[in-house]
Amino acid sequence: MVFPSRDPSPTAAALEDARSLMDMGRHAEADARLLETVRQFPDHAGLAAASARAAMALGQWATAEGRWRALTLAQPDRLEGWIGLAEALTLQGAAAQAETILLPLLAQHPAHVSLHATYAQAAAARGDWAAAEQRWRGLMDRFADNLRVVAGLAESLIVLGRTEAAEAELETALLQFPDRPRLLALAARCAAARGAWVQADQRWSGLLARSPDQPDGLIGRAEALFQLGQGEAAEALLREPAERFP
Repeated sequence: MVFPSRDPSPTAAALEDARSLMDMGRHAEADARLLETVRQFPDHAGLAAASARAAMALGQWATAEGRWRALTLAQPDRLEGWIGLAEALTLQGAAAQAETILLPLLAQHPAHVSLHATYAQAAAARGDWAAAEQRWRGLMDRFADNLRVVAGLAESLIVLGRTEAAEAELETALLQFPDRPRLLALAARCAAARGAWVQADQRWSGLLARSPDQPDGLIGRAEALFQLGQGEAAEALLREPAERFP
């Protein structure tokens, strides 16, 4: 499906079509649209980056890695390519390699939140939650209103067993972002980690009221219900998505 573009150039039209398809969750169609145009304009960096992002959205990490690598070779000064490559490597279990790629760039770009966040996420992916917490904490001074930074710090604190500190961070963040599913899920995880199952159930229910198909919410609330002795209700909750999406 091709959408009408206000820009007559084929590259701009392809990018606009792909953006619309991605917004609708039609990632495979977006990828096909971009690849068709990349073949005509192989040196267009915007198309190359968009096609790499489409592969990421499809969960095709190895394909995305190849596309990001090609972009970094063609345009080594384009930071987006290095960040995307690091993310693709991290998602394939090569977080240490991702960190090696990112480390030289950190001092050059101290204000680039995505770069530094990707570096922090790599530590979490390696299971080094203390290092991840330290990196996220270092970002809070500069990017305290960034959702990814706050969520990364809170998750690290939860895994490290510091739920009170995580709750404090989330309480502040939820005043600014009251409806963000990731923050709501982390708040529910805090309650579950403390064994406060009534509160966990309430928080997971609040998340599901906003995002009914959130897998984390369904699983988390089911766990809370089991812990509260409501096994039948938990099983019914887990059956619902299977019946709707056979």
